Amino acid sequence: MVDTHTHLNFQAFDNDWQEIVDQSLKAGVTKMIIVGTDLDSSQKAVAMASDHPALYTSVGIHPHHVRAMLGKSNIKFQISKLINRLGKLATNKKVVAIGEVGLDYHYYQKSKHENKEVSPQLIDLQKELLLAQIKLAAKLDKPLILHSREAKTDVLDLIENWKLKIGNSITGVFHCFDGSKKYARKIIAAGFYFSFTGNITYNDGRAIVAKSIPLDRLLLETDCPFMKPRPNTGDELRSLPSDVKITGLSHAKTRGLTESEVFDTTTKNANSLFKLR
Repeated sequence: MVDTHTHLNFQAFDNDWQEIVDQSLKAGVTKMIIVGTDLDSSQKAVAMASDHPALYTSVGIHPHHVRAMLGKSNIKFQISKLINRLGKLATNKKVVAIGEVGLDYHYYQKSKHENKEVSPQLIDLQKELLLAQIKLAAKLDKPLILHSREAKTDVLDLIENWKLKIGNSITGVFHCFDGSKKYARKIIAAGFYFSFTGNITYNDGRAIVAKSIPLDRLLLETDCPFMKPRPNTGDELRSLPSDVKITGLSHAKTRGLTESEVFDTTTKNANSLFKLR
């Protein structure tokens, strides 16, 4: 199995990430991608991946971090500096993607990333930062790890409009997908992959959408330490990379497939998309 989206670089794993990685290997998770969400977490992910052969990483700026730029001068210059630093980080051989990047219009109340107002200015700035990172991914020939929450079809629309203007192709994965079957069909036509977290074990609606995705476009992820799948096992507070097996088994059950069919194909998909050795 491959867990294509972990946050082992987050504080929740500061004291035991190496132990968690070793436990995951024993559980059959042979590769894990640590996903960056800002410069600090991206740098930390690169350092961690460099220290362990089972770990890979992505580097990127999550849309949450746009709010801190609002109202400041020289925003274009700030974004340019961020992209230059990400580009340098991405030269590391363990960096396999640009992400987590995207758009997020959700109203957050109980989060350090409180989003009490989704203004036109905030949306425009998120789109500007996303476009800059799309261009970086295309330049480096790396896939995108995309975050899209309550953003309708804006993420794919922005990518497709850029591709039409530039004539360049790009691919990636819509992680923790929460869209409709209709939107999923557009994403499939554009050549992207999907991954679902433990949220497919929360309600039948999400599992039904997941079932509609062709198996050759499906990846496995946990988004650990978030989205603990049900039924909860072991560590009750954190999702772990080993929980990817629960998600994989859920896919197998809803599709009427064996676990080997799901694990073998999703591993092949991950190796292909992220060019994992």
